[in-house]
Amino acid sequence: MTKKVLIMGLLLCFAGFSAKAQLYSFGVNGGLGLSNYSLSNGYVFYNTTGSSPAFHAGLFGRRYISKFYFQGELNMASGMKAKITFRRSEYEFKQSSLSFPLLIGRRFYPGNLRLYAGISPNICFGKNEIANYLQSQRLILEGSTGNSLGLDFTAGSGIDLSKFTVDIRYVGNLLGGFYYEDKNPNIRTYHRFSYILLSLGYKLH
Repeated sequence: MTKKVLIMGLLLCFAGFSAKAQLYSFGVNGGLGLSNYSLSNGYVFYNTTGSSPAFHAGLFGRRYISKFYFQGELNMASGMKAKITFRRSEYEFKQSSLSFPLLIGRRFYPGNLRLYAGISPNICFGKNEIANYLQSQRLILEGSTGNSLGLDFTAGSGIDLSKFTVDIRYVGNLLGGFYYEDKNPNIRTYHRFSYILLSLGYKLH
């Protein structure tokens, strides 16, 4: 009897530990993407192209609640290229960004398929290169203030294969970076990237 109780107790402890281990996970991820760039304001037409490979890498943490989960990430993206054509003048530049996606997802039977969506605050680097071109074309005044902060929306799907994860997602713009003139702050020139990402991750826990 004592042996049975001991065995049952060990099994319950193991089950409790396993359930606890499934409450959260964290790991690393990285991959490739295809970016697209747009530049616009209410007064000037720009011809822009920006389809180019982009690279990203980062960390993720996931908290499970039944079939749902919350996921936070820290991602660094680089290699995003764009070209602006205006008045027969072309300018090409590169940009990188640091983003903090906050996602809500749902798992589906048998538990390794996922759908998710959320928002992604970000900081863009390289805005001064764009500002120099816009100023050279007299599209914004010298001394115009640039805002590199942005807010994107994210939607995607993924699958978990043991310790590995595979995801594909689209990242679009809600609020993008912009430049505005100090004397006319309502006149804004928006510069925004959107992209499709394919990533491979590995769970450290």
